[in-house]
Amino acid sequence: MYDLTTNVSTSLSLTEARQSQRKINGYLIVGPELQGSGHFSGSVDAAGHVQFTVTDAAGNAILFFEGAMQSATSLSGDYYSCSGTQESLCSWASGDYGIWSVALT
Repeated sequence: MYDLTTNVSTSLSLTEARQSQRKINGYLIVGPELQGSGHFSGSVDAAGHVQFTVTDAAGNAILFFEGAMQSATSLSGDYYSCSGTQESLCSWASGDYGIWSVALT
């Protein structure tokens, strides 16, 4: 995970990830250099495009991720911070934004 606003990179893990048809959910862990760990939920379409929102303990949207499957074992894309409780308030204009990638280990 690389934050373009602050020029900081850190680790990113998706744990407890589950997929049921097109719905995905689990827990996202951000390394200590950045903030944003929390439960995530979203969707993946037939073409491999993925999007999900990370929420804090109070249920507020804190990060929004979008991207695509690069292979059967890896995902990558962009992410944006959120400035409110709704996914529609997540954009690069809200604050931090950057790029991300994960691979099955």
